[in-house]
Formats: sequence, C-alpha cells, structure tokens
Amino acid sequence: MSVILNKHTPVIRDTDPKCPDKRWQSSLAPWIMTGALFVPPVSAATGELILKDFSDVSYFTLNGDAETVKTPEGVKLRLTAAKRLQGGSVFGTDKASTAQFSTYFKFQVTEPGGVLSGGDGFVFVVQPVSSNVKSAGGGIGYAGIAKSIGVEFDTWNNHKETDTRNDKNDNHIGININGEFNGPTVAVSPPFENGEIWHAWVDYDGKQLEVRTNTTGKRPSKALLTRKLDISKIIGGVPEAFIGFTSATGGAYANHDILSFAYRDSFAPVGAEHVDVWMADSKRDKGAEPNKVSRRFWLSPDIWIRNQKDGVSKYQNVEFGQDNYIYVRARNRGTAIANNTTIEVYRSIPSMGNRWPKSWQFVGKTQIDTLEPNATEEVAIRWDKKDIPKPGHYCFYVRVLNDDDPMKFHEKGDSLRNMRKNNNIVSRNFNVVDLSKNVTDEFEVTVHNPKKTDATIDIVFEEEDKFLDNEGSGVTVDLGELYPSWQAAGGKGVNIKPAGGTKVKLLGTPAKVTDIPMKPAESQKIKMKVAAFKPMPGEGTSREYQFSTQEFVNGKLAGGVDYAIATRAQDTDTDGDGLKDVIDEDDDNDCRPDTWEIAAGLNPLDASDATVASTVPFETILASARKTVDFETMLSPTPGIEITQQFANTHGMAFSSSKTKVTLIKVGEKPTGFVSVYDAKGIKTRRENKLNRPAPDANIGQFLVMAKHTKGADLSITYLQPVAQASGEVLDVEGKESLSIIARDVEGKEVSTQQIDKRSPN
Repeated sequence: MSVILNKHTPVIRDTDPKCPDKRWQSSLAPWIMTGALFVPPVSAATGELILKDFSDVSYFTLNGDAETVKTPEGVKLRLTAAKRLQGGSVFGTDKASTAQFSTYFKFQVTEPGGVLSGGDGFVFVVQPVSSNVKSAGGGIGYAGIAKSIGVEFDTWNNHKETDTRNDKNDNHIGININGEFNGPTVAVSPPFENGEIWHAWVDYDGKQLEVRTNTTGKRPSKALLTRKLDISKIIGGVPEAFIGFTSATGGAYANHDILSFAYRDSFAPVGAEHVDVWMADSKRDKGAEPNKVSRRFWLSPDIWIRNQKDGVSKYQNVEFGQDNYIYVRARNRGTAIANNTTIEVYRSIPSMGNRWPKSWQFVGKTQIDTLEPNATEEVAIRWDKKDIPKPGHYCFYVRVLNDDDPMKFHEKGDSLRNMRKNNNIVSRNFNVVDLSKNVTDEFEVTVHNPKKTDATIDIVFEEEDKFLDNEGSGVTVDLGELYPSWQAAGGKGVNIKPAGGTKVKLLGTPAKVTDIPMKPAESQKIKMKVAAFKPMPGEGTSREYQFSTQEFVNGKLAGGVDYAIATRAQDTDTDGDGLKDVIDEDDDNDCRPDTWEIAAGLNPLDASDATVASTVPFETILASARKTVDFETMLSPTPGIEITQQFANTHGMAFSSSKTKVTLIKVGEKPTGFVSVYDAKGIKTRRENKLNRPAPDANIGQFLVMAKHTKGADLSITYLQPVAQASGEVLDVEGKESLSIIARDVEGKEVSTQQIDKRSPN
C-alpha cells in the first residue's frame, strides 16, 4: 500500500506564527524510507503507513514540550521529558478516516521520578480539531478535549485525589470519550514504567474499539479492553479526525516516548492472522483497499484468455466456434491459509460504463481448496462454445470470494467503483488488433450512460508509443447514433476532424469527442477502424502499440477498453520474396500493387483474396495508381484523375483520362472496368468485372482491353504481340467521345493506337 503526500514543509509547532496551516505534499515512498511520521487524510491515503522511527516529523504538529530525541536505536518521539509540569501533544496536520482503523505502536516509559516515582502516562487520541495540551498532570493532556476518543495508558492513580476519575490503580488502560476519564479500565502488569519496550494495538471495526498491550510483541487473540462506540457520532457526525498522542506530568514525571507507529485506515489489525484474497487491477496494484494507484481498472493482469487449456500466461482473442478458457490468478496477501476460495467469471460485450449485475452474464466458476499466505494460484474456467454468442472480443468481470474475507465495500451498480473499492473484484476489457496479417481492422464498442438521469459523455482516446504519428497509420471512429446529438450539442472535440457521414478521424492523441448528451441508461455503439498500411518504424518483423478508449460520465471516468495493436516492422517480408515490405510494391506477390488493393478494399498481405474480390468501380481503378494512400479518401477518389501505371512483364493495365469527372462508360449507373485474358490460341481463359491477374508469361500479349457499351455490347481491342503498357484515354473527337488505347513495348515504344467510338457497339 502507499500514500500520496504533498509538498515537503518544515516542522509546524504551536509557537511558529509563520506556518499556521501547512499541508502534506510530496510522495509517501521517500518518507517511509526515512521514517517520516504521517497520518494520511482519506482524500490521499491508500490505506497503510509503517514508521520504524520518527526521523522526520515535518508533517505533524508538535505542541508544547513534545520533541524528538535521537538515540543509537533510532529517533524517538518524546511527548514529555522526565521533568515536573511538562505537557506535550502531537497531531497530524490533516485528518484521517475514522470509519474504521487499526493502529500499532511501540512505546517506552523511562526515568520515573518525583512524587511516588513516576507519572502520569499518555493518551492515544482521536479528535476533530488539532489542539494544544489542555491540562497538566492528572489530565495527561487529554482532559477537556471535547468530541474526542482517548485511550489512556495511565501510570498514576488519580482516584484518591478526585472521584471523577476512573482510576482503579496506578497502572492501567482505559477507553474514554469527550475529554473525561469515565470509561472502562483494566489493570496492566507489569508496570509501564519498568523501562521495557511495550507494544500496543488499537483497532476499530466501525462498532467496537479494542485495545491490546504487552511486552512480547505478539498480538494477543483476545482484547484486553473493549468498548462499543460510534466514533463518527461522538466527534460531531464527521467521518474524519486528527489522530495523535497527548501526555503530561505533574509532581510525578517520566520520559514518555513513542518509538514506532503503524496505521491503517481500515479494520486490518497489524500482526493478526487473517485471510486477504485478492487480484490485481493493474501491474502497479499491491492490493490496497481502496485502490488509488491504478487508473485503467479494466486491465487486470490476473485475467487472460486462451483458445486451448495450455497454461500459457499470454492473452489471446476469443476464438469463435470452439471452447475457450478464461484463466484467473488468485492471490492471498494475508497471514492465514485461505480455504475454499471461489472464483466467479462474468462477461459482457465490449462496452464502457457497465452496471453490476445488469450488464454482466455469468460464465462459470471454480474453487481453490487452499491458498497459502503470500501465494498465488492460476485456474482455468472453460467457456463452452455454445455459450459464445458471436465472434469478437469480450469484457470480463471476476470475483474472488472467501467467507473469511468478506468484501469491505458492498457492491453497487457502478462496476468501476466496485473494482476500485474492493481488491477481490477485477476486470479485463482488452483486445488484440492484429495488423500484421491485414492492414485494417474494425470493431465495435458500446458507450453506456450508467446514470438514472441525463448525462454528458466524453470519449477519450489515448495511446503509448505514438502509433498515430507514423506514416500509413490511422484511426477513424464512426459515432453512429451519437453523431446527431453530438453535433446538436456543438460537435466539440480535441485532435479530431470530420471524415464523412457520422465519422471522425483522430489526428493525434489524446483525442476527445466531448459533451455528448445521453439519456438515462442509454446505450449506443460506436465503430472504430484502425489501419497500418505500411510497416511501422523499428527493427524486426513486428511492433506493438497500446491504444485506449475511455468513457467519462459527467467528467468522471466510467470505464474503457484497451487494445494491443500488432503491426509489421521494417524487416517484415510478407511474401518471402527477398524484398522487405517497406520497399516491395506487392507485399503478397499476387501481381497487384498494394496501393491498388488497399483502394479496392482488398488485403495487400493476402494473395488469396484475389479470387473473391468484388466489382471494382472505375473510380476505384483510378485511385489505384496513387503513389500514397490517403486514409480518409481511399474509397472515394475523384473520377477522371489522371493516372499512368507501368507493370513489368505486362502485369496488368490502367487508364488515364484527359477530362475530369468522366467515367469510362456506364452499365446502368455503375461504371465497370474489365480485363479479359486469352490463351495462345485466342480462347478466353478468364473474364471478370475487376482488375484480373495477368496471363502466364508464355501468353504475354494475349490481352483484351474491354469496356461495356450502354446497350450491353463489348467494346474491345486485342493485342497479338507483347505489350508492356496499355493506357486508355477518353477523347472528344469531332464532338464524339471516343476511347483511345495506346500500347507500348517494354522500351516504351508505341506499338499501336486504337480508337473506339463508345456510342456504337462495334
């Protein structure tokens, strides 16, 4: 566990007028290492502080005669010295939670003297207003502090002096309230003033305060003194208070020293055997409740998917049509063996802002018979293929349950709140986007308003390693049904621009689509398209980038989905032809340029898609010759753009137009281009309404360039000799549009020129 502190400030004493109100600032880690004394505020604490000594008390208020004393064993906090009429107190400068807490400290009372050799003791105090010492001698610095709880470690019997005190002897502990010594007490033996090191445990579970003390250092199973209390009510109905110590001497005196201090803002007794089963929300998570070190709670490293029960600790996407296995890693950070621990797994579609339990469907459960302290165990839960509704990725919500370790915070509808509060609930909303075998991928994410009222939604996109800064990369988001309401609200965002229809393009990260109004419990799907048209920078054959989509509801994080984007790198050679993809214009060796396949919606990394390609519009043919691919407009180029494409060994053809916005010819309203292949005998071997694969080298020159006439007849021209380049041009000849086809050999020499009148089928 850890605590967030603020800026380092000097020691604040009641006599220092220059520093009337300082606050802790900086980080806890260095102060734990140096022994800084700290009682953390609820707003900053993550649960626990352990101080071996008091080398630094910069973040405490030292009042009266309180001071630190350096010894060979370490630095002590001396509340009062062995002198007459001393009074000292120490309180944190910020308040701590009093809903539940556990403390453990070591103390020592030495050099007793004065009347009857020794007095008066010290008090562990919980009070809502930091204050100075209130009384001397018999008051032990606690008398008169209203709205307070005081656990006295008393070395003087005041009962013989006043019957308002609860003292039964001169060595006892007591639990008092409101600055009065009127609570239950119990005698302790041997005397506190024997010079030995004493150990004390003060624990509050929200209903009862328990006190233990001894010289052995082993926490007793049974409390020495208990008292049922509602601390919040006693201190004025507030959930926080200052925690510290007071002490005073009168005619009798002694050194009253605190040697070390441990504090937890939960009922988790130090040194007690207990079960604490948990799972990590993130790699930084150490199990504190609530968790304040993690931000993206949907990335638990203790959940992962495998397509086979192979025990490998690496995440795979869910494979549709077969059984999958959900692996869970359970941990026990307690000091006792955890028996009969149950693991429950739930799933949902990829979404943000899920509600518990409404948004989740039960998958399965298993049991761990025994889990030793500080041990971990991995279990696999089979997800039957019949229960996997469709292809795609899923979000998982996992609970680890044990009767000896009930949830500290009752589960509510906010799934993210449940994970943050309880260390035995985790989630994994994660997907692997594989762009090493296809240059694009599309997926859906559900945006959900978990509120029962109207809410404003922000969708935020973050990444690591700056994937979007690389050439050939791109992310577009189709807001779908959210787009009109977003536009009506002002269409606000950061690092985005319109990409046609209901889509926006991300220009960089962080990118935001903000102020989207949503109705109570409304859910809408957005679609994301990720592209890596080129290998990404870096040696090797693969790169991985982390990308995150997050939802904020009324400015508060409500959930998210993370992606590992796997791409090609600079040494990738997809087709194994000896040319790396960064310089190879045909990465899958299917005789189609990568730029053309991308423009046609095909996969330039898979040669097999050539046999299943759909009709390619003429506008798309025109786009195929672009030297670079524009992610935004790759599927909507301007007709009539001038192109020329050279193909080695007659591997294809392309058209160019001298007129803008002129299609080759129309069949109905859909322009279509054709290439037919003939064998050496002039028999047509293939004719498809798309750019086709070339004829074998033995049939070089046996090509038919074709276009459809409006009446359905073919307009054709045939070359019976080797042709290295064929380009077509729509011309206006004497008021008639004609198709001019020019053929050239490998040296660029014109072989023939043919002109066809498009208005007559001949």
